[in-house]
Amino acid sequence: MNAKAALRRLSELRLRETFAHERRCGALAFALSEHLGLPPATCAAYRHAAELHDVGKLVLPDAVLEKPGRLSAEEYALVRRHTEYGHDILTASGEPGLALAAEVALMHHERWDGSGYPHGLRGEAIPPAARLVALCDVYAALREERTYKAPLSHEATCHWLLNGTPAGEGLHPGQFDPDLLAVLATAPALFHGAFALA
Repeated sequence: MNAKAALRRLSELRLRETFAHERRCGALAFALSEHLGLPPATCAAYRHAAELHDVGKLVLPDAVLEKPGRLSAEEYALVRRHTEYGHDILTASGEPGLALAAEVALMHHERWDGSGYPHGLRGEAIPPAARLVALCDVYAALREERTYKAPLSHEATCHWLLNGTPAGEGLHPGQFDPDLLAVLATAPALFHGAFALA
């Protein structure tokens, strides 16, 4: 069993909700990259990276990951570390084929407007794969049921991503690559279909 397969199996056993989320993100990343006309090998690489983007959550305690209410400031700071943990885990594997996954694990919470973490990168300073997985990640997270929220419909999710969330929720379209948001606006069925089939 190679390192990617081992980590996916560990995620499945330890974090079933996260494993399902990563699987959906992989399907979304593949569909979106294919729609953009990227080479087949790149589409496959983006899928594999998306399927490991949250591997750093394996380090976090269940009490934080499964908390039904809002996280405290200290808990949220700990959750934010999953990007660095994931990068460290994937880099430590020593497998060249996981270099892109390590990059995506570290940077999938960076935001186009510079409001993300861990480095506050902005615009094209964020690698293309991380920008693409960032949108897939948030789309899937909004659609999914979590211990702290009900799932949103496809229509509501698209509306939130394209127009922003209600006041105080913190999500707005300036956080995402505008070229990728344009695909969501013009081909929303692409996201709906990939999520449903994952």
